[in-house]
Amino acid sequence: MSKRNKNTATQNKPGRRILWLIIAVLAVAIGFLITIKQNDNPVKSLTPPASKTIFSAPEFQKHGTLTFFKNDGDKVVTIDIEIKDSGYEQADGMMRRDTMEELQGMLFIFADETERSFWMKNTILSLDLLFVNSRNEIVTIHKNAVPFDKSNYKSDAPAKYVVEVLSGFTDKYNIVVGDKIEWTKIESFGQ
Repeated sequence: MSKRNKNTATQNKPGRRILWLIIAVLAVAIGFLITIKQNDNPVKSLTPPASKTIFSAPEFQKHGTLTFFKNDGDKVVTIDIEIKDSGYEQADGMMRRDTMEELQGMLFIFADETERSFWMKNTILSLDLLFVNSRNEIVTIHKNAVPFDKSNYKSDAPAKYVVEVLSGFTDKYNIVVGDKIEWTKIESFGQ
């Protein structure tokens, strides 16, 4: 190789490196923009086609049962419940769940009794939210909470428990403020 050819080859190496660096930066930027665009639609980003599913929606786990009673003590209906009694579990709640049976629900148990608020961020299903005080009395009902809604659904009075059931459940079973709940935990749960 002549001296001239050797110098030309050396001069081209930094140019090639810069070109490859530019291509890599553009590829990353395009990938980032595509990801942002896909996340504009929360339904698409949370429910990808089955062939592209990275994670699956959590499945219902029966931790106990919960019975609704009228204020006069008459039994209304009993459902299976999944219990959420820790911070992380409570924050996750019904997020990403795409199915739940009519006679299933989620019970949130808090250490204290105070005014509470829930939202429907990343919640696919429309729900009825029931806020319950420490005497097991329903103090607030929010019917038909809107999926993916970031509004706060607040209790009208201090609550220690929150029950989530499918939208329309409270109307179907005529559950109203002042009715009560009783719940039991499966012995093996939480031990």
